[in-house]
Amino acid sequence: MTEASRKQQPTPQISLSGRSIDDAIAAFDTFYAASQLHCRPATGPFWFKYVSIGDDELSMRRLRMDGYLRGDIATGRETIVQWITRGQARMDADDDEAPVQLGSAPTLFPAGRRFHIEYENVDQRLVHVNEDLLRDVAPDQRAGNISLIPHPGIAADEATTMQWRASVTKAVAAFRADGPTSAAWQEAKRDVARALLALYPLREEPSPAAPGSQIDAPLQAALDYLRNHAREQVTVADVAAAAGISIRTLQERFKRTLGRSPLTYLRDIRLDEVHAELQAPEPGMTTVAQVARYWGFGHLGRFSAEYTKRFGQYPRHTLRTR
Repeated sequence: MTEASRKQQPTPQISLSGRSIDDAIAAFDTFYAASQLHCRPATGPFWFKYVSIGDDELSMRRLRMDGYLRGDIATGRETIVQWITRGQARMDADDDEAPVQLGSAPTLFPAGRRFHIEYENVDQRLVHVNEDLLRDVAPDQRAGNISLIPHPGIAADEATTMQWRASVTKAVAAFRADGPTSAAWQEAKRDVARALLALYPLREEPSPAAPGSQIDAPLQAALDYLRNHAREQVTVADVAAAAGISIRTLQERFKRTLGRSPLTYLRDIRLDEVHAELQAPEPGMTTVAQVARYWGFGHLGRFSAEYTKRFGQYPRHTLRTR
């Protein structure tokens, strides 16, 4: 191969490998805002390799690992489609969804959610699709109360699955042959996004009410209580008592009107306050840990994952790029 032809060969965006358990844990923490990770050898010496090609809108990745890994990961603003061709894997969603035994068929990690994973001796393929790309190719430019989270409970048929695999294969070829700035790559990305929306149809999500709309006096009292006590240890019983209604009624009104639970609403208030403080810190006085603890986040790993999921960047990057 000539020097000129070598220069034309694209290299993966990411290529990590080795026998270090610490390096494998660090990689997962970097790419998936991971927490509570545990990694060890399984049936033989530990080894891993993680590679990726693509860009911020679409990337194709592969994890090969001789070893055992478990922990929590966050998907942020990406939908991740993945399948394994070797080993064992399982995932549990953060909303008490039943465990899913993975196989060779495509399986979803929907965007904006957190999962518990468990892998052993796997060869795993992953495709990361940013929600902006999905929104761009959605048939009617959907937004608002239509979620761009494909439904994980719908099984794809064989023809649609083959179309999905073909689109991914074409995208890999376009990236390698023409590079990340080429028209072929841009169109291949859109084909992958369209194939994903065909693979798993969109579903409707309840749209949170705008501030001040459809909010009765008890619910407004609950919202005021949460805002005024955001730094304190608050229970659902505390909020219900402040609103003068039962816990069950409180939870039903939050779900119906705001599309989330009282404690999720409280968490979002705290995350917004942290985000604001990291954007305008006192010079030399602020660290991410200080601000997170001030606003009631005791588990910094879980906080980082939730922050990344909400704002699309790590909290340290908000502080660094203010």
